[in-house]
Amino acid sequence: MLCCRTMDPLASVLPAQGRILCCLCGVSIIPNAAAMCIPCLQKQADITEGIPREAELIMCKKCDRYQVQNDHWVHHDLESTGLLSLCLKRIPALSAASVKITHATWIWTEPHSKRLKVLVELEKGLMDDKVAITQSIPISYTIKNKQCMDCIRENTDHTWGCLLQLRQYGMGRKTPFAALETQLIKANIHSLMQEVSVVKEGMDIYFKQKNQAEKVLGRCVWNVFGMRLSVYECV
Repeated sequence: MLCCRTMDPLASVLPAQGRILCCLCGVSIIPNAAAMCIPCLQKQADITEGIPREAELIMCKKCDRYQVQNDHWVHHDLESTGLLSLCLKRIPALSAASVKITHATWIWTEPHSKRLKVLVELEKGLMDDKVAITQSIPISYTIKNKQCMDCIRENTDHTWGCLLQLRQYGMGRKTPFAALETQLIKANIHSLMQEVSVVKEGMDIYFKQKNQAEKVLGRCVWNVFGMRLSVYECV
């Protein structure tokens, strides 16, 4: 005696108890907030949203240094680790707490194209960090030329960066300046001076950097009495 049993055609696709079907591909999965399997979730989620694909780098054409801040310039070799780090810092969205940079590498460009390209691999945790999504995006950087202050000063008459003005009023003006000159020679600080101009009631001393002028103030000028001091930075 033969017994025939008809199979329900939906039985092969229905999920087991406590599981659901992926809303896209229909595979049986453990329930989650997205109602998707991990492969579909990886295809649908875009963790690169809001991250710009283009940015700018400022470089001094004369000294080939890149601008890090307004008054801070640093030299980096082409496609170096330091330049790669600078490129990543130019995109604030890459530092967001929700995404993590897992890898970054250079994409080749023509050396004279004034463009740099970086491929950035990002990772983000979804569903309370139970699922990690990894995606890559290319970012293009345009190099803009701007002369740094050091090169500007070298190409103009005002090559100084700081001016120390010494003035003394009253009788016996020569004595303090003679004493100052002696102290400058003893301290071997005269080599830091770019130029010394004798003016009415005193002298002007030019330096390349402000800390050099402060060094003269600390070591020598405070020992000379009866002077009024002013320090000016070149802007």
